Amino acid sequence: MVMSKATIIDDDRKADWDRFVLNHPDAISWHVYDWSKVLRDYYGLAYFPIAVCNGSEVRGVLPLYRVRTLRSGPALISIPYVVAGGIVAEDEQTQQLLLQKAIELSGEMGSIPITLKQYKTRVAGDLRTDAGFYNLELDLSGGVQRVWDDVLEINKELVDSTRHEKLDLEFPSDNVVGFYRTLSRHQHAWGVPTPSRRWIQLLLETGMYSVALLRRGERIVAGTLVKRFQHSASFPLTCLPTRDESQVRFAYRLYWELITQLAAEGTRTFHSGRIPKDDSVPRYRLGWGGNRREYFYQYYGLRGKTETGNKRGRARRFIESTWRRMPRRLANLLSPSIIKEFP
Repeated sequence: MVMSKATIIDDDRKADWDRFVLNHPDAISWHVYDWSKVLRDYYGLAYFPIAVCNGSEVRGVLPLYRVRTLRSGPALISIPYVVAGGIVAEDEQTQQLLLQKAIELSGEMGSIPITLKQYKTRVAGDLRTDAGFYNLELDLSGGVQRVWDDVLEINKELVDSTRHEKLDLEFPSDNVVGFYRTLSRHQHAWGVPTPSRRWIQLLLETGMYSVALLRRGERIVAGTLVKRFQHSASFPLTCLPTRDESQVRFAYRLYWELITQLAAEGTRTFHSGRIPKDDSVPRYRLGWGGNRREYFYQYYGLRGKTETGNKRGRARRFIESTWRRMPRRLANLLSPSIIKEFP
């Protein structure tokens, strides 16, 4: 009998890793082995793909990266700069093997802290846990009429309020420049740093992301990225060209047009994306229905703030207020350095 053990694999076992990821129901897009190329190309991060192998069979994975920030120093993080991607395993014993290997690796690096960005699965152990966020998984397999029947009335009203206007969905769109300009205006208006053009381009080059724009004539009235993996989709970086309340209805229309098209193409699940438990997100991200799934941000050896603490508080509100007052061109220039500090 071959005993299972956790090891750091290399590129030669990439196919075995991805076979496990593509067949495990709890794995998500960022678990794919080649996602490491995006983080290495952009941030220059060292990658430690830990897998539990029973002979040639992979039974669990943990993609860890060594990150160093000015704010908190070195750390091991499971898929930084995205919202989730931690331990995925066939059973609890395999989970523990992966966790212990991560702790061993941390010790070799001077006992640096570990962050596990778990989705749906909470890992047992001496870990500090932040469960301040959730995702909604909306089943599209029953058809758009069933989805529409369960949508909140306010969402229906706002979608319907746009039907008299001549709007066109451009999806997928090759107008990356138009999308980025809209995103830049949106993020600046809300006091949030904007990802760089290069980061957006790297996302598009993975093949998992594409641009969607809602137009009224030549004018972009709403935009988003559409991330697809297996039979699921989500809409990260949704943006509007203005904070004018009268324009928010276009985001609802964009969401509904995309949900309709994706369902017709065979997409089975729409993910809301990460939402704080106090629902403090733009309201067009809410009200579409779906089953609630939890995120568990779990920490070994962390002494500072958890994910919720980093996203809330007086200091955060001060930064957002300052960012809005800053000239947009300067804010865009500084944004990558700010984002790098919050992996």
